[in-house]
Amino acid sequence: PIYEQSLAEQEVLLAQFGPTPERLRDRTIALFRLANLDMKAGNTDAARLKFKQSLAIQEDLLAQFGSTPERLRERTMTLERLADLDVAAGNT
Repeated sequence: PIYEQSLAEQEVLLAQFGPTPERLRDRTIALFRLANLDMKAGNTDAARLKFKQSLAIQEDLLAQFGSTPERLRERTMTLERLADLDVAAGNT
């Protein structure tokens, strides 16, 4: 519930004050953490959706603000989680 509240507040910040690299990164982190919780609970569809949302924001961050080691690492971690879901579902 706290991650969901954090995500909701981040959406308000983005809507009211616009995107910054920090705000976008905070949103991807909340989505990633919520997706991990969904994955652990066996809610793979919800996890996949949140990981994909996080990945889309990460790709926007890279396109708009450029690469940093941290951004690339976070994108890689999200891709790995999506791959984990594919493997668990029998899709390789």
